[in-house]
Amino acid sequence: SCRGRCGGEYYRGYTCQCDYNCLAYEECCRDYESQCTTNSCKGRCGETFKRGRLCSCDPECTKFKQCCPD
Repeated sequence: SCRGRCGGEYYRGYTCQCDYNCLAYEECCRDYESQCTTNSCKGRCGETFKRGRLCSCDPECTKFKQCCPD
């Protein structure tokens, strides 16, 4: 499960991953999208851009029209 592991580092021994590159490598846990690609900036304001998220909270999200609604 990705609960509490979203955006964490890649761990070789795990059966599935929750890092933000797991989509590219098709190795995400089943709950990755529901746990890690939220539609909110709660706890994420000012973070760096990460591919695979539903919306962004980085300083340039307005430029690319990908900011979360809040």
